[in-house]
Amino acid sequence: LASGGPPSLRLPVPSPVPAAAGLRVSGVAAGAVHSLLVTEGGVVYSWGSSKFGALGHGVDCDGRKVERQFEPRRVEALAGVRVVMVAASPSHGGWGLDYSHSLAVADDGAVFSWGAGKDSRLGHGSSNDVHTPRRIDALKKQRIASVAAGENHSVALSNEGRVYSWGSGRWGQLGH
Repeated sequence: LASGGPPSLRLPVPSPVPAAAGLRVSGVAAGAVHSLLVTEGGVVYSWGSSKFGALGHGVDCDGRKVERQFEPRRVEALAGVRVVMVAASPSHGGWGLDYSHSLAVADDGAVFSWGAGKDSRLGHGSSNDVHTPRRIDALKKQRIASVAAGENHSVALSNEGRVYSWGSGRWGQLGH
């Protein structure tokens, strides 16, 4: 199938993801329109929609943004980083918009984010979209154990039990 399709539009029962069959998967995350997996070796794969960069594949060989991936593809920008967990946002902006974003935690506690930057949900101090994983500088001094990706915000938990949040707090979801 590669990235050209055609995808299964509906599966009525749980079915194995063929391209993941040879991988030793330790974690998965499902967003509104994209999915992530991480292997036991810390390698991240993504597939689905990437209108604003949620897959983390950047641009293709023609310089165009990768917008769809129909089977798991390695996120090359994380090569050399041993990831232990991933999170995918449930965000779908409606009207053909997909404001999804993704998060990853490395074995050293570093946090990476990519995708739609709307409402500063990526934690990079702006609302710019990021098409390949980028470390969140504001968390560099923290060792993060886990993360969660909300529709308009993100949350992280440090090894010391501190909770960090960023993005939109429109509904009180940031806790500030």
